[in-house]
Amino acid sequence: MKKLAKALALLLAAVMLLSLCACGGKTASASTASDKTDSSAPAKTDAPKADAATTAPGKTETGTSVPADPDAVKRGGILKLAILVTPNQSGFPISTGTDQNVLATTAIESLGRYDENGQIYGFLAKEIITKPEVPAIILELQEGVKYHDGYDFNAKSVCETYDILLENGREANFANVEKYEATGEYEVTITLKQWRTDAVETLCITCGKMFSPKAYRDHDLEWMYTNIVGTGPFVQTEFTIGEKVTFKRNDNYWIEGQPYLDGVEWIVCADQTAAVNMLKTGDVNLIVYPSMQNYKTLLDAGFTRYGVDSCANIAGDLGMFFASGKEGQAVSDLKVRQAICHAIDHEALCNAFTEGLGVVTNQLGVPGTKENNPDVKGYPFDKEKAKALLKEAGYGEGECEVTLTFTPAFENVFVAVQNMLEEVGIKVIIDETDSIGDKLVVGGKDPYVSICWWSAPTSVSAWFRYFSEHPTTMVGDALDLKAAGIIDCYDKCMTAPTEADQKAAMMELARLCVDEYCLYCPFYATLSYYIGDDTIHDSDFGMRGNTQWTPETTWLG
Repeated sequence: MKKLAKALALLLAAVMLLSLCACGGKTASASTASDKTDSSAPAKTDAPKADAATTAPGKTETGTSVPADPDAVKRGGILKLAILVTPNQSGFPISTGTDQNVLATTAIESLGRYDENGQIYGFLAKEIITKPEVPAIILELQEGVKYHDGYDFNAKSVCETYDILLENGREANFANVEKYEATGEYEVTITLKQWRTDAVETLCITCGKMFSPKAYRDHDLEWMYTNIVGTGPFVQTEFTIGEKVTFKRNDNYWIEGQPYLDGVEWIVCADQTAAVNMLKTGDVNLIVYPSMQNYKTLLDAGFTRYGVDSCANIAGDLGMFFASGKEGQAVSDLKVRQAICHAIDHEALCNAFTEGLGVVTNQLGVPGTKENNPDVKGYPFDKEKAKALLKEAGYGEGECEVTLTFTPAFENVFVAVQNMLEEVGIKVIIDETDSIGDKLVVGGKDPYVSICWWSAPTSVSAWFRYFSEHPTTMVGDALDLKAAGIIDCYDKCMTAPTEADQKAAMMELARLCVDEYCLYCPFYATLSYYIGDDTIHDSDFGMRGNTQWTPETTWLG
């Protein structure tokens, strides 16, 4: 068995799927329109707008991190970062995983960003105007911005990017979009079917990462995986899978005077021990999402944590979801799903794999969050109960067979899970895969069979991938989510007119998903961590969003 530390190399890396990776169908769209939308007296977003090119120095109200004294900035140098997974889809449009999104942010920027309160403000879209009464969102874009390949960033290119996302399985994100169109050279109007509380986040953050449409059209999807072409402060110079990804300074960056660094180098360290040693010897400045064991060791040794627990989408549940790419799987039986949940010793897993930094949860909402329903009973560890449920489902010893799908970095976690399931008489087939992406997508070319590892965002706004009309996971023959009322309940969460109404819907959703239908099996919740030396300044790593940082303002000193 490999070292325990390896088990968590991706534990925190896949958090939320953050809102960051979701898939789905296709909506109508237009790239041009003759009449400009009337935006008089708009209902603007609560978060302040950002015009980073003209913002005064300091921790500004826009949330953009810039040095208090620009003269104190030490320009130059190469920021070296250790990434603990092999990035192989970082160029979008279907990039998955927290680590890959953090890496892509070196070169790809978003229409919006999170501020220190988790609210969204405009970035490439310098102003985000919301009109719930229409309902619509109007994006007023930065002018004079170009992609790294020279293609113009404007309303036409934003619509083209949305088109490409839809071509590549992002229907779930656009399920509420009636149409999007260029209503001016630098204005995009998005007409919604109904106002939803997650609309801005979905369209300006999750689907707001602007990669070059020209690069995609000139090449193909496979090429995009390893060629990151955005509008960002750094331009990719090398992408060697399994080794490193390097970037040089973008001398034509749209924010005058930035970036400060000469370049950024991402070093792939599948072996956590190698990453830790490189940090200790000064060969890297920071590790993205180390295991809890290594994080605690490095923290005790005096290294610096970057980030705060309260940043957007920072927490995630590690666990399993029940679904299938094939019919007739054991997990279609509610009693089998319940038996599996009772067979898992959540406390033991949490203690073994989080160094005491995790928290056990029986639902998507972590205790203490608005999404958590304290009345949900869940399925406490009880081997005898698990055996009884299997017997009630008609299975004898070893007759119930399930498949566990996971990536190598989760090996030790799922070896422990495998042992727990086999102790109650469940036969476990291991399906270890280097790339989970295609298996996670509904209708993927090589789908998981029965149970898949899962690191789920704990924020209700990110649950569209599970509970929308076009979910990407937790579907198949396990349950008809529409017939069970799951989708309708989630819709109430996202369209509720008051906080009280939303709260009631979230409590009911938790009850349905856990106590009534047993759709998933959370192990424990963790936070995302960055840890490094004390030379990195104004990076915003882990300060505002789990994948958001500000490479343009980062400097070393």
